[in-house]
Amino acid sequence: MNVMDAAAILKNAMANGDQLMNATVSVMTATGPSYTITMEKIRVVACAESMGCNSVMTTEVSLQATRIGWTYYAADRSGMNMVVSQKYGFDAETGQAWNKF
Repeated sequence: MNVMDAAAILKNAMANGDQLMNATVSVMTATGPSYTITMEKIRVVACAESMGCNSVMTTEVSLQATRIGWTYYAADRSGMNMVVSQKYGFDAETGQAWNKF
């Protein structure tokens, strides 16, 4: 991700061993959301900045979530609206599917 204030929060959580309650990452396209990743009980495993070959600084983050769910989107029949096409998740605490996201 681009370097931003979030990197400081993530680095602080990593340094203190704090667990983050929840987070959502959205991947967008020109027409709307492509997919989202919803996470709960998150530990920051790694967080570091680096300079890309295009001379842009980015922050690379590795997260470990107890619960993680993916929601995928596709255009509806009209092609005008994005609707949920698939949704699934996993709960590492219970070893079961996680669908409450």
